[in-house]
Amino acid sequence: MASQRSSILAAAALLVAAASAAAATPSRVHALVGARVVVAAGRTLPEATVVIRDGIIAAVGANLPVPPDARIWDLKGKTLYPGLIDLWSPVAWPLDKSDDAPASASPNPVVRPERDVLERPRDAKAWKEMRAAGFSTALLVPGNGVLRGRGAVVDLGDDLASGLLRADAVTAASMRPDRDWDDYPESQMGVIALLRQSILDARWYRQAQAAYRANSAQSRPRFDAALAALEPAAHGEMPIAFESENVSEELRAAAVADEFGLRAWIVGGGDEYRRVDELRAHPYPLILSIAFPERPKLGEGDEMNVGLDELRHWDLAPANPARLAEARIPFALTAFRQKDRATFWKQLALAIERGLPVDRALASLTTVPAEFAGLSGRLGTLEAGRIANLVVTDGDLFVAEPKIQAVWVDGQPYPHDADTASPAKAPKEGRR
Repeated sequence: MASQRSSILAAAALLVAAASAAAATPSRVHALVGARVVVAAGRTLPEATVVIRDGIIAAVGANLPVPPDARIWDLKGKTLYPGLIDLWSPVAWPLDKSDDAPASASPNPVVRPERDVLERPRDAKAWKEMRAAGFSTALLVPGNGVLRGRGAVVDLGDDLASGLLRADAVTAASMRPDRDWDDYPESQMGVIALLRQSILDARWYRQAQAAYRANSAQSRPRFDAALAALEPAAHGEMPIAFESENVSEELRAAAVADEFGLRAWIVGGGDEYRRVDELRAHPYPLILSIAFPERPKLGEGDEMNVGLDELRHWDLAPANPARLAEARIPFALTAFRQKDRATFWKQLALAIERGLPVDRALASLTTVPAEFAGLSGRLGTLEAGRIANLVVTDGDLFVAEPKIQAVWVDGQPYPHDADTASPAKAPKEGRR
């Protein structure tokens, strides 16, 4: 009898332990019920259910049956949007100017294409700020330098490895001398010369390696990590993104890309309206900043020395996205260059006020960047089979101060802090 009682107690303890473990494990099945669902630009369901299973959207539609194992979220009166994608998020990476740089690296510290952004630790604070602005996915790229290294597309959850969507997504470059470097190149002419020479060197390096493999009796080429890493971009096998501060730099970057047949992306400075027709002749993916200039100070003394060009740019910059949309130039929007990501929506609301259609704004943050990154089948819309990245709002998203209540990343909710936004309604457990 004692042994039978012990067995019963042991079995009960196991059941309690299993129940506790299940309670501690985050649910992987969710049903978001009753919300207005913006499936994609131009496609909205007035009231629908989104079913998420194992981080993937399993079904979207009105009057869907709720799976018995789902955790139910009552979101009536809320709106769901696809998770937003930012295709240019530099990660600070100071230049290595010491004599300890690897012998296989370029002798110039601003040329580091062998760097991989995945080597950097996750910046939890920056990721939280991006989620607070509605972004669920970002292209992280190494900051600093001229040829900066390889970027990766990641979901902005709790773990860099599990959120990785595309490694080696792009080689990051700059059209400007590095601000932390006081040696060659110190001018844009020098930067362009260095870019061209590096591309030529990477092409020669591949040829030299191929020649040695064909005839190993000759001298073995010296291994060069920088040139080896640059090879795919130099041969048009990987995109190379040129960070530019104005449209003149963008056109110079396009000229380099045309010369070598590169798969180029252009990270724009915000004054593309000045030379729209010329840009249209170079149909490279454009990552567009909306960090519009602040209003010039007009007063006495030196404050009267505000040039006409500065005044014109302050006036015309907010209409820049609308001008590009009218010209049918595809672009993805980025929060890059914003002093504070919280100002992103104020700037975007100003662009919409100046003529950018809301549907085009939504596409530029969802389907367009997903297409640029080669991830259209996984990101950008709220459809079955897509990764469960979405934004929960109380009201419209495309206003100066949207009430973003939560961002879901890979099927897991990230509600905002109480001082940022009210969390979504507490979930109710579905039937088991």
